[in-house]
Amino acid sequence: MSESKRYISRLIPIVLIIVLTHFILVKCNIFEIEHRVAILMEIVLGLLFVLGTVIIVPSFKKDPDQLIGRFMILTTVQLLSVLALFGAFVYVKIPSFKVSLFHCLILFVLLMAIQSAFLVGAVNSLNKKS
Repeated sequence: MSESKRYISRLIPIVLIIVLTHFILVKCNIFEIEHRVAILMEIVLGLLFVLGTVIIVPSFKKDPDQLIGRFMILTTVQLLSVLALFGAFVYVKIPSFKVSLFHCLILFVLLMAIQSAFLVGAVNSLNKKS
């Protein structure tokens, strides 16, 4: 299996599992945040990390140094998108926005750590092949 297919087949299911687990915990009222805010947050974060594969996967077939550049671009786009989501939460003045921002931040950091770990593994695997 190529590195790009392995990366996609590992990252997308884990992102979906994490987002759906958070959704279920919110629906069961374990977390005290508004349901529509949680759904919006989960959709945005899920899409950011799933669609982020479009930016990163083409560099698997090329130089590993290009992969690092694309990773930096991807991380910047994801971080700015989450900050824009935070700004939207503040602008709309959602109830209990601090709790919602905390949940969004925790999910973002968790997904970013998983994505980074998979990318480091992919770069190491590509360097071994070279």
